[in-house]
Amino acid sequence: MKEIEQMFDPFEFYRVHQSFLVPLHQIISIEADSSARSYAIELTNGHKIPLSQSKYSELQEMLKAEGIHIV
Repeated sequence: MKEIEQMFDPFEFYRVHQSFLVPLHQIISIEADSSARSYAIELTNGHKIPLSQSKYSELQEMLKAEGIHIV
């Protein structure tokens, strides 16, 4: 997975969870699940992808740096 992550890095993909790479510009929201203490990312195509707790802050900073405002 690390090799795939490196291949997609120039295209603004980010590894949000152990098994998921997502395009930054297709993220429309990050939802918190307080009961499970986890997060999910909603993409423009309607899919919801798990977001690792350890990646939450880093993703927020990346989106901010890219000028991407999420709901």
